[in-house]
Amino acid sequence: MKFLRNFLRKIKYKIKFFGKLNNNFFYLSNFTTEKELTDLMNFYGSDKGGLNNHHNYTAYYSEIFSSRRDAIKNFLEIGLGTNNVNIPSNMGRMGKPLASLKAWRDYFSNAKIYGADIDRSILKNEERIKTYFVDQNDPVSISEMFKNFNVDKFDIIIEDGLHEYNANISFFQNAINYLSEDGIYIIEDIFYKDIKKFEKYFKNSIYKFSIIEIFHSKNIANNALIKVTKK
Repeated sequence: MKFLRNFLRKIKYKIKFFGKLNNNFFYLSNFTTEKELTDLMNFYGSDKGGLNNHHNYTAYYSEIFSSRRDAIKNFLEIGLGTNNVNIPSNMGRMGKPLASLKAWRDYFSNAKIYGADIDRSILKNEERIKTYFVDQNDPVSISEMFKNFNVDKFDIIIEDGLHEYNANISFFQNAINYLSEDGIYIIEDIFYKDIKKFEKYFKNSIYKFSIIEIFHSKNIANNALIKVTKK
């Protein structure tokens, strides 16, 4: 019965994409169009570019970021890939902390790269990379993180931390004022079961948003993004 349920789930997933049964933005990743960013993510050990069959976001990211690469000055990512299996939303024992920050540093050559995580043991600073502790469920912790970074506005904020609706919304509400007027805010790894909740929340907000579901033959659980802008 379990095999049959999984089989039917995969069939339904493929029908959803190729039949376009809802109004979300469907993105079929083309790995020939974003080879540079994919190679960077894979080189450093991030799962954003298809490594370990987790996610395949780099084609979409290349599409929305490539034209403004040189203009990005301040970039922030929450969730740095802890390999501590006792921490929720960890990357497993084979995870490589700070992998995506290093890739973003190489991709955005003029930017200062900031990152934060709840696992203090993986925090460290490198050339053009600064990290700090944050508990994204705690508004005081979020405020202290922004004070420590001492950045007025960020051009891009990517939230790849605790992949849970309430935590995602908590951080968004306390971070959105730090996004520049023409900036882009991304929430990664949205579970398909939570999409309607996010859709309802953002429809009742003052912000523009898109839900991007990216086809992935192996990951049929949480290979979706939410893109938010102020205008």
